[in-house]
Order: sequence, then C-alpha cells, then structure tokens
Amino acid sequence: MKKFLRVFLFMLLAAVVLSGCTVSVPRPAVTEGRFDFSVTYEVNGEEKTISGVYVCKFVKATASINGLYREWDGYIEGSDIADENRYEILENEDGVIYLDLGLDPMYLMSDPFYSPGMSHAEVDGVPTASFIIVYHDEISQEMGGFSVDPALLESYGVKIISYEYDAPLDNIYE
Repeated sequence: MKKFLRVFLFMLLAAVVLSGCTVSVPRPAVTEGRFDFSVTYEVNGEEKTISGVYVCKFVKATASINGLYREWDGYIEGSDIADENRYEILENEDGVIYLDLGLDPMYLMSDPFYSPGMSHAEVDGVPTASFIIVYHDEISQEMGGFSVDPALLESYGVKIISYEYDAPLDNIYE
C-alpha cells in the first residue's frame, strides 16, 4: 500500500509539473523605494546622529515546495558597511556594541509576507532602532552571544534618544 501511495503521489506531482499548472507569486507594482532615516543616540554623554537614505529593491519571487517567497535587497545609499543595518558604536572589555537600525525591505515595501516579530527591534510590529552587544567571551558566545536589553546597554553608556523613519509605501501585489 505504501508503494502504491508513493507512486500515486509521484505521478500526481509529475502531472502537475508537466501540465503547466504553476503557482505564481504576486509581484509588487512598485519594485524600488527610497526611505529617509535618522537616528540620534548617546555614547558616554556625547550625542551623535546617523542619517541617510535606505534603498529597497525587489530581487525575485519564488515558489518552491517550501512555500512562496519574495526576495528583497536593502542598503544604505553611499554606504560601504558590510552589514548596513548595524553600525559599530563602542567596543569594551565585554564586547562590541552596535546600533541596529532595524530597517527591513519587506516592511518598508508593504510586502504581505512580512509578519511582526521578524526582527528583535520592533515596537508594535514596526521596526525600530536599538542597540545590541555581541560579547567577546566564549561562554556568552555558546549561550547566544548577544543581548538587546536596553537597561543593560544603558549601563554601558549608550542609549537611543530618537529615531525617524519614513513610513512604508503603499504597494500592490499582482
């Protein structure tokens, strides 16, 4: 019976693939967006600001056995930082503290596949700026190696003062 079921499922899959019956992933009407951002923070009592334009570009839509996906690329215009969502702010004996911008192309381009909780830096499902410390020592690395606790990070002399991000654009997926 198991062999019959396997053969039947294989034949069904082959029939669907060969019949031209495909699943299409809706593509965005707007495939590129530009979003102004500004984050003001404090390091050891000194106020600093990072600002710029975050560019989002649609890469491709994919349907696979694992589901439907849209791939996006996001980068800060004119930046040469490898991880453009994180800026190294401070290094101390415990680790390296980064400013995480929390910018997400899926959110900004109003992709229906975006779901709140995809980022650690969110307030009510909206990406926000935050700090993260990545620890140096091996014990912390084995336990996850980082912390995003604002109270802990303030003890290192860093805090977010304000941030402003452009709102997501209205996009249609056809």
